[in-house]
Parts: sequence; structure tokens; C-alpha cells
Amino acid sequence: MALTLEAVSRHFRHRGWGAAHSVTALDSVSFSVGAGAVCGILGPNGAGKTTLLEIFATILLPSAGRASVHGYDVAADSARVRQCLTYAPAGGAAFFPRLTGRQNLEFFAALHDIPQRDWRGRAADAAMQFHIEDAIDRRVDTYSDGMRQRLGLARAAMSRAPVWLLDEPTRGLDPEARVRTQHALRDVARRYGTTVLISTHDLGEAETLCDQVVVLAHGRVVVDGDAATFACRPGGLAAVYRDATGAPDA
Repeated sequence: MALTLEAVSRHFRHRGWGAAHSVTALDSVSFSVGAGAVCGILGPNGAGKTTLLEIFATILLPSAGRASVHGYDVAADSARVRQCLTYAPAGGAAFFPRLTGRQNLEFFAALHDIPQRDWRGRAADAAMQFHIEDAIDRRVDTYSDGMRQRLGLARAAMSRAPVWLLDEPTRGLDPEARVRTQHALRDVARRYGTTVLISTHDLGEAETLCDQVVVLAHGRVVVDGDAATFACRPGGLAAVYRDATGAPDA
């Protein structure tokens, strides 16, 4: 399996006006994702989706349980885990606003030890893949939010990592750009065998893009299964989601 969680919990200490108390973001979560699959993580706000991604990305460590990426434990083998993946946070990754899109991508390439001879070619390919080739030589501070989001995906493509962790990758995109980005992500998985784990609030996106769907509620897995099977049920994935979470939408 490319991604595995085994009874993973994550607790945060929260200090308000009174005594400090513990907040549970994930509560004994278990599921796995096969290599080359696109898996969508759904759930209401606060369900634990971003926390889950950040555990796989080694930004956070589990409070209990075990998480692994291609067999490497996120706690014991964090350096090897980071070599296996790329992570794009929601809203577009942090960039240097006064640099161009190309310069930002090449800076990322240098940080990740990509050979300099490959920088320009990889940047051009990634920009074309996510449809920002016309803006690649403009300063990032001229980009819209949607363009920054696509630049973050292009940065992921530069790495050619076998696992992509994407937090709401189509947020802020117009409908046409959203569909093109979904097609690009599907193509990445099919062409290169890349495992893609995305969090999304878009049930339609999960139905059309994902092979597997995991629904979280109150930090627990309430649904885990084949997206195509859910889509064929009466009411589709929306009905499955409502029944599992009691919420009208993602």
C-alpha cells in the first residue's frame, strides 16, 4: 500500500480562558490507499481532513497509532517519507511574490536537489500540465488566487514524487479551470502511477475524480469505499455522505 493509517489519533492541547484541555482531531483512524489510486477525503469542517494530510506529510506526528508512506513510518523514517511525497496546502503553497512563477518553481527544484539541467524543462512541462504556461514568466504577486493554486500543483508536478497530498486542490478555480485541473490530476495518476490523496468539499469532484472515498466525521472514518460504487447508489455519493455525517453537503 502507498498510504496506511493504523488506529491513528491526534490530540491538541487547547488553552482558552480557563484550564487547558485536549481537543481530538483524529480518533483511531484506519484506512489504506493503493499505489496509483486517487483517494478523496471528505467531511464537514473540523472533521480532521487537513490534520490527516499533515500527518502523512510529517508536519504533525500521531498522538497514537502508526502512519506510513510506501512502508516508511512517518515518525521513525520521516526523511525517507518526505522523499516519497509532495504536499500542496489549501489556497496555494507559499511563494515568493516578487519572483516569477518560473523562478519560484526553479527555487523549489533547487531545494529538492533536482539537477539544474532539468529545471527549465520540468518547469515548462508542469506549467503546461496545469495551464499556467502563459503566466509562468509573470511575477506571482500578479496572480489570482486560482493561478496560485495551479502554481502549487505545478510545483508538485516538478517533484515527480510517487505520492501527492493535496488540500482542496481546486478551491478558488473557475468551473473550466476546475475541470481541466481534475483531468490533469487523473492523468498524473494514470500515466505515472502516482498516488493522489486529496481533501475536498466537492462531492461531484470526488465522484468523478476519485477511485476511493473516505468520509470523516468528528475525527473518525464513517465511510471508506469505492467511489464508483457509491456513485451508482440511489442519490449517489451525496446520499451516502448525508447518511454518514448527517450533513447536507461536504
